[in-house]
Amino acid sequence: MAVATKSQSKTDFVKSFLTNNPHGNVKAVNEAWAAARMKGSIGSTLINKMRSEMGLVGNLRAKPKPISAKAKSGTKTSKTASSPGKSMFVKEFLHDNPQGNVAAVNKAWQAAGFGGTISPTVVKTMRASLGLAGNRRRNTKKSTTSTTGKKGVTPRAETAAAVNVHSIRLEVLNELETDIDRLIFRAMAIGDLTEFEDMLRQSRRLLYGVLTRG
Repeated sequence: MAVATKSQSKTDFVKSFLTNNPHGNVKAVNEAWAAARMKGSIGSTLINKMRSEMGLVGNLRAKPKPISAKAKSGTKTSKTASSPGKSMFVKEFLHDNPQGNVAAVNKAWQAAGFGGTISPTVVKTMRASLGLAGNRRRNTKKSTTSTTGKKGVTPRAETAAAVNVHSIRLEVLNELETDIDRLIFRAMAIGDLTEFEDMLRQSRRLLYGVLTRG
């Protein structure tokens, strides 16, 4: 976390903070500023400008767009996690899951508590920019053959049982991967948890290796 000194300017503080917390938003910067016992607050214009100069994707919002009084009185709205930006989310997901497709991306997006969906166009565009060939599907059908001489058990029945066990295993592993994704993006929203995020990404890579081995 960035530590402010009496002689440090707001610009220097923001630059130092974003260097260590590239996903930090306006709220996170000001919380760190206040924690350092500095007076006043840092405006969103300065923070967004510094993010742009440092080549960070998007300007993360500290607060969701205000809801009109009419909308508040008519219906109840559900609280969702602060979105890191769909393009950045897809890039982060595909970096550790190069075989991820549109369905897998949206499953991770919703599991992280973000509203709406990510369009196939965004996923395909990001796959192309990352040099990933095609739009691969996570689960593919496998043709299996069985030659068994066990009495009372047909080859077709044994094959179906084996495929069923394999499918259950993949489903459980995919759920674990989704849980790890959800933890990563919650940690990103909190900020200043770089080492924790790296540990989660390492765990996800290990799990991905198990998934690819089947």
